[in-house]
Amino acid sequence: MVKGKAAKKKQKSRSGVTGAVKAKIPRIKVERAPSFRSDNPEDKRQLLTLWRSITRNPLFDYQMLWFLIIALSLIGLLMQFSASVILELSAGINPYWGIIRPLVIIAMGFAVMIFISRLPAGNLEKYTLIFIFPLAVAGQLAVFTGLGRAQGGNRNWVYVPGVNQVFQPSEFLKVAFILLLITVFVSGRCQIDSFSSLAKWVGIPFLIVVATVMGGHDMGTLLIFVSILLCVLLVAGISMRWLGAGIALLALGAVGAVMASSSRRRRVLSFLNPSQADPMGSGLQPLRAKWGLGTGGLTGVGPGASRQKWNYLPEAHTDFIYAILGEEFGLVGTLLVLLLFGLLAWILCRLVIHSANPATRICAGGTLGWIIAQALINILVVIGFLPVVGVPLPLVSSGGSTALATLIQMGVLLSYVRAEPGVAQAAARRPKYLRATSAVRWGKRNGK
Repeated sequence: MVKGKAAKKKQKSRSGVTGAVKAKIPRIKVERAPSFRSDNPEDKRQLLTLWRSITRNPLFDYQMLWFLIIALSLIGLLMQFSASVILELSAGINPYWGIIRPLVIIAMGFAVMIFISRLPAGNLEKYTLIFIFPLAVAGQLAVFTGLGRAQGGNRNWVYVPGVNQVFQPSEFLKVAFILLLITVFVSGRCQIDSFSSLAKWVGIPFLIVVATVMGGHDMGTLLIFVSILLCVLLVAGISMRWLGAGIALLALGAVGAVMASSSRRRRVLSFLNPSQADPMGSGLQPLRAKWGLGTGGLTGVGPGASRQKWNYLPEAHTDFIYAILGEEFGLVGTLLVLLLFGLLAWILCRLVIHSANPATRICAGGTLGWIIAQALINILVVIGFLPVVGVPLPLVSSGGSTALATLIQMGVLLSYVRAEPGVAQAAARRPKYLRATSAVRWGKRNGK
Protein backbone atom coordinates (compact mmCIF):
# COMPACT_ATOMS: atom_id res chain seq x y z
CA MET A 1 0.00 0.00 0.00
CA VAL A 2 2.83 2.34 0.88
CA LYS A 3 4.50 1.66 -2.45
CA GLY A 4 1.24 2.24 -4.29
CA LYS A 5 0.66 5.60 -2.58
CA ALA A 6 4.23 6.67 -3.33
CA ALA A 7 3.80 5.78 -7.00
CA LYS A 8 0.54 7.75 -7.20
CA LYS A 9 2.17 10.80 -5.62
CA LYS A 10 5.08 10.55 -8.07
CA GLN A 11 2.70 10.30 -11.02
CA LYS A 12 0.71 13.33 -9.80
CA SER A 13 3.88 15.35 -9.46
CA ARG A 14 4.94 14.46 -13.03
CA SER A 15 1.53 15.33 -14.43
CA GLY A 16 1.63 18.62 -12.57
CA VAL A 17 5.00 19.50 -14.09
CA THR A 18 3.78 18.49 -17.54
CA GLY A 19 0.66 20.59 -17.16
CA ALA A 20 2.69 23.60 -16.09
CA VAL A 21 4.95 23.24 -19.11
CA LYS A 22 1.98 22.90 -21.48
CA ALA A 23 0.35 25.96 -19.95
CA LYS A 24 3.41 28.04 -20.85
CA ILE A 25 3.33 26.98 -24.53
CA PRO A 26 1.18 29.42 -26.53
CA ARG A 27 -1.67 27.79 -28.39
CA ILE A 28 -1.85 28.52 -32.07
CA LYS A 29 -5.26 28.20 -33.62
CA VAL A 30 -5.03 27.07 -37.22
CA GLU A 31 -7.95 27.93 -39.45
CA ARG A 32 -8.43 27.23 -43.12
CA ALA A 33 -8.30 30.37 -45.21
CA PRO A 34 -11.70 31.41 -46.59
CA SER A 35 -10.41 31.25 -50.16
CA PHE A 36 -9.64 27.53 -49.76
CA ARG A 37 -13.01 26.49 -48.40
CA SER A 38 -14.80 24.01 -50.62
CA ASP A 39 -18.05 25.97 -50.26
CA ASN A 40 -16.56 29.17 -51.64
CA PRO A 41 -18.12 29.64 -55.11
CA GLU A 42 -15.95 32.65 -55.92
CA ASP A 43 -12.78 30.60 -55.44
CA LYS A 44 -14.14 27.87 -57.69
CA ARG A 45 -14.92 30.41 -60.38
CA GLN A 46 -11.43 31.87 -60.16
CA LEU A 47 -9.79 28.46 -60.46
CA LEU A 48 -12.05 27.55 -63.37
CA THR A 49 -11.27 30.83 -65.09
CA LEU A 50 -7.54 30.27 -64.61
CA TRP A 51 -7.77 26.71 -65.97
CA ARG A 52 -9.74 27.85 -69.01
CA SER A 53 -7.30 30.68 -69.71
CA ILE A 54 -4.44 28.18 -69.73
CA THR A 55 -6.04 25.39 -71.75
CA ARG A 56 -7.73 27.69 -74.25
CA ASN A 57 -4.47 29.32 -75.23
CA PRO A 58 -3.96 28.48 -78.93
CA LEU A 59 -0.38 27.39 -78.19
CA PHE A 60 -1.29 25.16 -75.24
CA ASP A 61 -1.57 21.89 -77.20
CA TYR A 62 1.53 22.69 -79.25
CA GLN A 63 3.66 23.45 -76.20
CA MET A 64 2.34 20.46 -74.27
CA LEU A 65 3.25 18.17 -77.17
CA TRP A 66 6.78 19.52 -77.12
CA PHE A 67 7.07 19.09 -73.36
CA LEU A 68 5.80 15.49 -73.43
CA ILE A 69 8.03 14.50 -76.35
CA ILE A 70 11.12 15.88 -74.61
CA ALA A 71 10.22 14.37 -71.23
CA LEU A 72 9.60 10.87 -72.62
CA SER A 73 12.75 11.06 -74.75
CA LEU A 74 14.90 11.98 -71.73
CA ILE A 75 13.46 9.12 -69.70
CA GLY A 76 14.05 6.85 -72.68
CA LEU A 77 17.71 7.86 -72.93
CA LEU A 78 18.25 7.16 -69.23
CA MET A 79 16.53 3.78 -69.31
CA GLN A 80 18.13 2.67 -72.57
CA PHE A 81 21.59 3.28 -71.18
CA SER A 82 20.74 1.48 -67.95
CA ALA A 83 19.13 -1.52 -69.65
CA SER A 84 21.62 -1.81 -72.53
CA VAL A 85 24.92 -1.55 -70.66
CA ILE A 86 24.93 -5.23 -69.65
CA LEU A 87 24.01 -6.26 -73.19
CA GLU A 88 26.93 -4.27 -74.57
CA LEU A 89 29.35 -5.70 -72.00
CA SER A 90 28.29 -9.28 -72.70
CA ALA A 91 28.83 -8.64 -76.43
CA GLY A 92 32.31 -7.22 -75.80
CA ILE A 93 31.28 -3.72 -76.92
CA ASN A 94 32.07 -0.42 -75.23
CA PRO A 95 29.25 -0.03 -72.65
CA TYR A 96 28.97 3.68 -73.40
CA TRP A 97 27.73 2.75 -76.87
CA GLY A 98 24.45 2.10 -75.07
CA ILE A 99 24.04 5.86 -74.55
CA ILE A 100 25.92 7.18 -77.60
CA ARG A 101 23.82 5.30 -80.14
CA PRO A 102 20.36 6.32 -78.80
CA LEU A 103 21.61 9.86 -78.23
CA VAL A 104 22.64 10.14 -81.90
CA ILE A 105 19.33 8.63 -83.02
CA ILE A 106 17.29 10.97 -80.83
CA ALA A 107 19.29 13.96 -82.10
CA MET A 108 18.61 12.90 -85.70
CA GLY A 109 14.96 12.30 -84.90
CA PHE A 110 14.53 15.74 -83.32
CA ALA A 111 16.23 17.38 -86.30
CA VAL A 112 13.86 15.64 -88.73
CA MET A 113 10.86 16.35 -86.48
CA ILE A 114 11.67 20.08 -86.31
CA PHE A 115 12.14 20.23 -90.08
CA ILE A 116 8.81 18.48 -90.78
CA SER A 117 6.96 20.51 -88.13
CA ARG A 118 7.94 23.73 -89.90
CA LEU A 119 6.71 22.60 -93.30
CA PRO A 120 3.39 24.03 -94.47
CA ALA A 121 0.58 21.84 -93.19
CA GLY A 122 -0.59 19.41 -95.84
CA ASN A 123 2.62 19.67 -97.83
CA LEU A 124 3.31 15.95 -97.44
CA GLU A 125 -0.18 15.02 -98.64
CA LYS A 126 0.79 15.95 -102.21
CA TYR A 127 3.40 13.18 -102.32
CA THR A 128 1.73 10.50 -100.21
CA LEU A 129 -0.11 8.52 -102.89
CA ILE A 130 2.56 8.76 -105.57
CA PHE A 131 5.74 8.51 -103.50
CA ILE A 132 5.61 8.17 -99.69
CA PHE A 133 3.25 5.20 -99.31
CA PRO A 134 4.67 3.21 -102.28
CA LEU A 135 8.20 3.81 -100.96
CA ALA A 136 7.22 2.61 -97.48
CA VAL A 137 5.62 -0.54 -98.93
CA ALA A 138 8.75 -1.19 -101.00
CA GLY A 139 10.83 -0.88 -97.84
CA GLN A 140 8.61 -3.40 -96.10
CA LEU A 141 8.88 -5.78 -99.06
CA ALA A 142 12.67 -5.62 -98.67
CA VAL A 143 12.40 -7.87 -95.60
CA PHE A 144 11.66 -10.75 -97.98
CA THR A 145 14.85 -10.21 -99.96
CA GLY A 146 18.38 -11.25 -99.14
CA LEU A 147 18.73 -8.12 -97.00
CA GLY A 148 15.92 -9.21 -94.69
CA ARG A 149 16.79 -10.32 -91.15
CA ALA A 150 14.77 -12.38 -88.68
CA GLN A 151 14.78 -12.24 -84.90
CA GLY A 152 12.54 -13.92 -82.37
CA GLY A 153 10.52 -15.63 -85.09
CA ASN A 154 9.72 -12.35 -86.87
CA ARG A 155 11.24 -11.32 -90.18
CA ASN A 156 10.84 -7.56 -90.05
CA TRP A 157 14.34 -6.05 -90.23
CA VAL A 158 16.39 -4.96 -93.23
CA TYR A 159 20.17 -4.93 -93.22
CA VAL A 160 21.84 -1.77 -94.54
CA PRO A 161 25.16 -2.64 -96.23
CA GLY A 162 28.10 -0.43 -95.45
CA VAL A 163 26.93 0.84 -92.06
CA ASN A 164 26.42 -2.60 -90.49
CA GLN A 165 23.02 -1.62 -89.13
CA VAL A 166 19.46 -2.87 -89.49
CA PHE A 167 16.20 -0.93 -89.53
CA GLN A 168 12.55 -1.88 -89.20
CA PRO A 169 10.61 -0.60 -92.23
CA SER A 170 7.20 -1.38 -90.70
CA GLU A 171 7.71 1.54 -88.27
CA PHE A 172 7.98 4.01 -91.15
CA LEU A 173 5.06 2.30 -92.88
CA LYS A 174 2.91 3.47 -89.93
CA VAL A 175 3.72 7.10 -90.76
CA ALA A 176 2.95 6.53 -94.44
CA PHE A 177 -0.33 4.75 -93.62
CA ILE A 178 -1.53 7.65 -91.45
CA LEU A 179 -0.57 10.14 -94.17
CA LEU A 180 -2.48 8.05 -96.72
CA LEU A 181 -5.61 8.07 -94.53
CA ILE A 182 -5.32 11.85 -94.10
CA THR A 183 -4.93 12.33 -97.84
CA VAL A 184 -7.86 10.19 -98.99
CA PHE A 185 -10.31 11.57 -96.42
CA VAL A 186 -9.36 15.26 -96.54
CA SER A 187 -9.16 15.38 -100.33
CA GLY A 188 -12.63 13.86 -100.64
CA ARG A 189 -11.44 10.81 -102.59
CA CYS A 190 -12.81 8.50 -99.92
CA GLN A 191 -16.42 8.95 -98.78
CA ILE A 192 -16.95 7.62 -95.26
CA ASP A 193 -20.56 6.61 -96.00
CA SER A 194 -19.72 4.70 -99.19
CA PHE A 195 -18.67 1.07 -98.84
CA SER A 196 -17.13 0.90 -102.31
CA SER A 197 -15.14 4.07 -101.68
CA LEU A 198 -13.86 2.76 -98.34
CA ALA A 199 -12.94 -0.56 -99.90
CA LYS A 200 -10.98 1.16 -102.67
CA TRP A 201 -9.11 3.87 -100.76
CA VAL A 202 -8.80 2.29 -97.31
CA GLY A 203 -9.45 -1.44 -97.68
CA ILE A 204 -6.90 -2.14 -100.42
CA PRO A 205 -4.02 -0.22 -98.77
CA PHE A 206 -4.82 -1.91 -95.46
CA LEU A 207 -4.76 -5.35 -97.08
CA ILE A 208 -1.34 -4.49 -98.55
CA VAL A 209 -0.16 -3.59 -95.05
CA VAL A 210 -1.59 -6.82 -93.63
CA ALA A 211 0.06 -8.95 -96.29
CA THR A 212 3.50 -7.35 -96.00
CA VAL A 213 3.57 -7.23 -92.19
CA MET A 214 2.08 -10.66 -91.52
CA GLY A 215 4.37 -12.08 -94.20
CA GLY A 216 7.11 -11.45 -91.64
CA HIS A 217 4.95 -13.02 -88.84
CA ASP A 218 4.87 -9.72 -86.94
CA MET A 219 1.42 -9.79 -85.36
CA GLY A 220 2.32 -7.21 -82.70
CA THR A 221 2.99 -4.55 -85.32
CA LEU A 222 -0.19 -5.48 -87.19
CA LEU A 223 -2.22 -4.85 -84.02
CA ILE A 224 -0.94 -1.28 -84.03
CA PHE A 225 -1.99 -0.83 -87.67
CA VAL A 226 -5.45 -2.11 -86.76
CA SER A 227 -5.61 0.37 -83.87
CA ILE A 228 -4.57 3.23 -86.17
CA LEU A 229 -7.24 2.30 -88.71
CA LEU A 230 -10.02 2.02 -86.10
CA CYS A 231 -9.16 5.36 -84.48
CA VAL A 232 -9.03 7.18 -87.83
CA LEU A 233 -12.35 5.67 -88.94
CA LEU A 234 -13.94 6.76 -85.67
CA VAL A 235 -12.65 10.31 -86.13
CA ALA A 236 -13.81 10.33 -89.76
CA GLY A 237 -17.34 9.44 -88.62
CA ILE A 238 -17.87 5.89 -89.83
CA SER A 239 -21.16 4.17 -89.08
CA MET A 240 -21.07 2.23 -85.81
CA ARG A 241 -22.71 -0.71 -87.56
CA TRP A 242 -19.94 -0.91 -90.14
CA LEU A 243 -17.31 -0.41 -87.45
CA GLY A 244 -18.75 -3.23 -85.36
CA ALA A 245 -18.79 -5.56 -88.35
CA GLY A 246 -15.20 -4.65 -89.12
CA ILE A 247 -14.09 -5.28 -85.55
CA ALA A 248 -15.80 -8.67 -85.59
CA LEU A 249 -13.96 -9.64 -88.79
CA LEU A 250 -10.66 -8.43 -87.36
CA ALA A 251 -11.26 -10.42 -84.18
CA LEU A 252 -11.85 -13.59 -86.21
CA GLY A 253 -8.67 -12.89 -88.15
CA ALA A 254 -6.73 -12.43 -84.89
CA VAL A 255 -8.00 -15.77 -83.55
CA GLY A 256 -6.99 -17.45 -86.79
CA ALA A 257 -3.51 -15.88 -86.65
CA VAL A 258 -3.04 -17.11 -83.07
CA MET A 259 -4.16 -20.63 -83.90
CA ALA A 260 -1.90 -20.74 -86.95
CA SER A 261 1.27 -20.18 -84.92
CA SER A 262 2.53 -22.52 -82.22
CA SER A 263 4.52 -19.76 -80.48
CA ARG A 264 1.46 -17.50 -80.30
CA ARG A 265 -0.64 -20.37 -78.92
CA ARG A 266 1.94 -20.99 -76.20
CA ARG A 267 1.95 -17.31 -75.22
CA VAL A 268 -1.84 -17.17 -75.00
CA LEU A 269 -2.04 -20.42 -73.02
CA SER A 270 0.69 -19.18 -70.67
CA PHE A 271 -1.33 -16.01 -70.11
CA LEU A 272 -4.58 -17.89 -69.48
CA ASN A 273 -2.93 -20.41 -67.14
CA PRO A 274 0.28 -18.86 -65.77
CA SER A 275 0.72 -21.53 -63.08
CA GLN A 276 1.22 -24.14 -65.80
CA ALA A 277 3.49 -21.97 -67.98
CA ASP A 278 7.06 -23.06 -68.59
CA PRO A 279 9.18 -20.78 -66.34
CA MET A 280 12.11 -21.15 -68.73
CA GLY A 281 10.04 -20.89 -71.90
CA SER A 282 6.84 -18.99 -72.70
CA GLY A 283 6.38 -17.99 -69.06
CA LEU A 284 9.89 -16.62 -68.55
CA GLN A 285 9.36 -12.99 -69.60
CA PRO A 286 6.07 -12.42 -67.70
CA LEU A 287 7.53 -14.04 -64.58
CA ARG A 288 10.78 -12.07 -64.64
CA ALA A 289 8.94 -8.84 -65.39
CA LYS A 290 6.77 -9.29 -62.30
CA TRP A 291 9.84 -10.06 -60.20
CA GLY A 292 11.45 -6.85 -61.40
CA LEU A 293 8.37 -4.76 -60.64
CA GLY A 294 7.99 -6.42 -57.24
CA THR A 295 11.65 -5.86 -56.35
CA GLY A 296 11.35 -2.15 -57.14
CA GLY A 297 8.68 -1.52 -54.53
CA LEU A 298 7.72 2.11 -54.02
CA THR A 299 10.91 3.98 -54.95
CA GLY A 300 13.05 1.29 -56.65
CA VAL A 301 16.47 -0.15 -56.04
CA GLY A 302 18.20 2.84 -57.63
CA PRO A 303 19.36 3.89 -61.11
CA GLY A 304 21.44 1.19 -62.78
CA ALA A 305 20.91 -1.31 -59.93
CA SER A 306 18.45 -3.61 -61.70
CA ARG A 307 19.14 -7.32 -61.43
CA GLN A 308 16.78 -8.52 -64.13
CA LYS A 309 18.72 -6.74 -66.89
CA TRP A 310 21.70 -9.04 -66.24
CA ASN A 311 20.39 -11.32 -69.01
CA TYR A 312 17.70 -12.77 -66.73
CA LEU A 313 14.87 -10.93 -68.48
CA PRO A 314 14.98 -11.33 -72.29
CA GLU A 315 14.47 -8.11 -74.30
CA ALA A 316 14.91 -6.02 -71.14
CA HIS A 317 16.07 -3.03 -73.19
CA THR A 318 13.17 -3.12 -75.67
CA ASP A 319 9.79 -4.76 -75.07
CA PHE A 320 10.25 -5.12 -71.28
CA ILE A 321 12.03 -1.88 -70.43
CA TYR A 322 9.01 -0.87 -68.33
CA ALA A 323 9.88 -3.69 -65.93
CA ILE A 324 13.44 -2.35 -65.59
CA LEU A 325 12.00 1.12 -65.01
CA GLY A 326 9.81 -0.27 -62.23
CA GLU A 327 12.69 -2.16 -60.67
CA GLU A 328 15.08 0.81 -60.62
CA PHE A 329 12.62 3.64 -59.91
CA GLY A 330 9.76 1.74 -58.31
CA LEU A 331 6.08 2.58 -58.43
CA VAL A 332 6.95 6.29 -58.54
CA GLY A 333 8.85 5.88 -61.82
CA THR A 334 6.20 3.74 -63.48
CA LEU A 335 3.41 6.13 -62.47
CA LEU A 336 5.41 9.07 -63.83
CA VAL A 337 5.64 7.42 -67.25
CA LEU A 338 1.94 6.53 -67.08
CA LEU A 339 1.14 10.15 -66.27
CA LEU A 340 3.15 11.40 -69.26
CA PHE A 341 1.41 9.02 -71.65
CA GLY A 342 -1.93 9.91 -70.08
CA LEU A 343 -1.27 13.60 -70.68
CA LEU A 344 -0.28 12.83 -74.26
CA ALA A 345 -3.55 10.92 -74.76
CA TRP A 346 -5.47 13.89 -73.31
CA ILE A 347 -3.78 16.36 -75.67
CA LEU A 348 -4.45 14.11 -78.67
CA CYS A 349 -8.11 13.78 -77.67
CA ARG A 350 -8.33 17.57 -77.35
CA LEU A 351 -6.98 17.90 -80.88
CA VAL A 352 -9.48 15.34 -82.18
CA ILE A 353 -12.38 17.21 -80.56
CA HIS A 354 -11.45 20.87 -80.93
CA SER A 355 -9.30 21.16 -84.07
CA ALA A 356 -10.82 23.16 -86.91
CA ASN A 357 -8.85 21.37 -89.64
CA PRO A 358 -10.09 17.83 -90.48
CA ALA A 359 -6.53 16.80 -91.32
CA THR A 360 -5.41 17.73 -87.80
CA ARG A 361 -8.20 15.65 -86.29
CA ILE A 362 -7.37 12.62 -88.41
CA CYS A 363 -3.65 12.97 -87.76
CA ALA A 364 -4.25 13.23 -84.01
CA GLY A 365 -6.57 10.20 -84.16
CA GLY A 366 -3.97 8.15 -86.02
CA THR A 367 -1.27 9.20 -83.57
CA LEU A 368 -3.55 8.22 -80.69
CA GLY A 369 -4.14 4.81 -82.25
CA TRP A 370 -0.41 4.35 -82.71
CA ILE A 371 1.54 5.77 -79.78
CA ILE A 372 -1.02 5.54 -76.98
CA ALA A 373 -2.34 2.13 -78.02
CA GLN A 374 1.21 0.79 -78.37
CA ALA A 375 2.20 2.18 -74.96
CA LEU A 376 -0.92 0.70 -73.39
CA ILE A 377 -0.31 -2.73 -74.92
CA ASN A 378 3.34 -2.72 -73.86
CA ILE A 379 2.54 -1.76 -70.25
CA LEU A 380 -0.32 -4.25 -69.96
CA VAL A 381 1.97 -7.02 -71.22
CA VAL A 382 4.66 -6.15 -68.67
CA ILE A 383 2.25 -6.12 -65.71
CA GLY A 384 0.67 -9.38 -66.88
CA PHE A 385 -2.71 -8.16 -68.15
CA LEU A 386 -2.09 -9.27 -71.75
CA PRO A 387 -0.18 -12.14 -73.35
CA VAL A 388 3.30 -11.31 -74.59
CA VAL A 389 3.14 -9.12 -77.71
CA GLY A 390 6.38 -7.85 -79.19
CA VAL A 391 5.79 -4.10 -79.26
CA PRO A 392 8.20 -1.56 -77.68
CA LEU A 393 7.30 1.36 -75.43
CA PRO A 394 7.34 4.47 -77.68
CA LEU A 395 10.23 6.90 -77.06
CA VAL A 396 11.35 4.86 -74.02
CA SER A 397 12.38 1.45 -75.37
CA SER A 398 15.61 0.95 -77.26
CA GLY A 399 15.23 0.90 -81.03
CA GLY A 400 16.37 3.37 -83.64
CA SER A 401 13.59 2.72 -86.14
CA THR A 402 10.88 3.08 -83.50
CA ALA A 403 12.31 6.34 -82.16
CA LEU A 404 12.86 7.89 -85.60
CA ALA A 405 9.43 6.92 -86.92
CA THR A 406 7.70 8.15 -83.75
CA LEU A 407 9.46 11.52 -83.90
CA ILE A 408 8.66 11.86 -87.61
CA GLN A 409 4.99 11.26 -86.85
CA MET A 410 5.08 13.84 -84.07
CA GLY A 411 6.65 16.28 -86.53
CA VAL A 412 3.75 15.72 -88.94
CA LEU A 413 1.27 16.31 -86.12
CA LEU A 414 3.06 19.47 -84.97
CA SER A 415 2.92 20.80 -88.53
CA TYR A 416 -0.88 20.48 -88.55
CA VAL A 417 -1.21 21.92 -85.04
CA ARG A 418 0.81 25.00 -85.98
CA ALA A 419 -1.60 25.70 -88.83
CA GLU A 420 -4.66 25.78 -86.55
CA PRO A 421 -6.55 29.10 -86.33
CA GLY A 422 -5.06 31.46 -83.75
CA VAL A 423 -1.71 29.71 -83.49
CA ALA A 424 -0.01 32.09 -85.92
CA GLN A 425 -1.18 35.13 -83.97
CA ALA A 426 -0.21 33.58 -80.62
CA ALA A 427 3.18 32.54 -81.97
CA ALA A 428 3.88 36.09 -83.14
CA ARG A 429 3.82 37.18 -79.51
CA ARG A 430 6.24 34.45 -78.47
CA PRO A 431 10.07 34.22 -78.60
CA LYS A 432 11.83 34.08 -81.95
CA TYR A 433 12.05 30.29 -82.11
CA LEU A 434 8.26 30.20 -82.45
CA ARG A 435 7.98 33.03 -84.96
CA ALA A 436 8.07 33.38 -88.75
CA THR A 437 8.27 29.71 -89.60
CA SER A 438 6.92 28.24 -92.81
CA ALA A 439 3.84 26.87 -91.04
CA VAL A 440 2.98 30.26 -89.54
CA ARG A 441 3.51 32.06 -92.85
CA TRP A 442 1.39 29.44 -94.59
CA GLY A 443 -1.38 30.02 -92.04
CA LYS A 444 -1.24 33.78 -92.66
CA ARG A 445 -1.43 33.36 -96.42
CA ASN A 446 -4.57 31.30 -95.99
CA GLY A 447 -6.12 33.88 -93.70
CA LYS A 448 -5.95 31.74 -90.57
